[in-house]
Amino acid sequence: MNRLIYTIFFFLVFLKFDYLSSIENRIIVKVNNEIITSYDLKQTILTTLVLANQEINQEIVNQSKSRALKALINSILKKNETNKFNLTVSEIEFNNQLTKISGGDIEKFKKKFEINNLNFDLYADKLKTELKWRKLIFSIYQEKVKINEKEIETELAKMKKDRKKVEYKISEILLNFNDDQEKENIIKKINDQISKIGFEDTATKFSESTSAIDKGDLGWVDSNGFTEKISKSIIKLKINEVSEPILIGNSILFIKLKDKKTTQILDEQAKDLKNKIINSKKNELFNLYSTSHLSRIRNNSSIQYQ
Repeated sequence: MNRLIYTIFFFLVFLKFDYLSSIENRIIVKVNNEIITSYDLKQTILTTLVLANQEINQEIVNQSKSRALKALINSILKKNETNKFNLTVSEIEFNNQLTKISGGDIEKFKKKFEINNLNFDLYADKLKTELKWRKLIFSIYQEKVKINEKEIETELAKMKKDRKKVEYKISEILLNFNDDQEKENIIKKINDQISKIGFEDTATKFSESTSAIDKGDLGWVDSNGFTEKISKSIIKLKINEVSEPILIGNSILFIKLKDKKTTQILDEQAKDLKNKIINSKKNELFNLYSTSHLSRIRNNSSIQYQ
């Protein structure tokens, strides 16, 4: 009975959304030689809301249109760019990522699409594009991501002397802005969404970082892997608290502290610890290169709103 009521409600939302977007499926944006239709936009909005476990009503659908359309445009730009390099994603890579997103139950995850009349193939295509984009950014910028080994060794020596290390389990939300007004609007909107649907679902719905497909999860990160600005924000947080917006160039970063631990450092752990610090610093740089690369592609592309 509950499922029937939910299905009827969902059907009514579909009708209302279709009415506002025009009854027939139509082209709403042209990105170079690709098109985005009202069907694509509807599917993206509703898929995002369902996966974020958010209530679906017309007000929320309307609020989601701008962000969903930007995500669709970005996905086309990323797909076109990765296609130039003939990048591929194996079924093993795709299923590993899907397993992580679904919490280990892919069939239950796919069932959610079926029940809610959502197009899983469209979602899968975007997910594969995002995985290929990660490969592309790594291949292009791996030589440019330079880490100061002397600084790492200094940090490591201090930690070994203290015989302890502090690690933080964190998630992130990263968004870009063009001007001060957009910056303020984003901060207000993200804070509002976090309070309504939680940090992880907000990351899935809005974050422009490659970690968005992992609900913003970055796992355990050593305290020495952060820049000074980020470190100052994180050390103030209690478990499950969210940082104040952190400005990094034209990006806004929100960090959630999920857990924290202090452990003793053994001599045989030094090499592993060094690698963790280096990887954390590299990930931060790759995120910046990803944002910059996509921005350049967008500026050199033809994006026509119909």
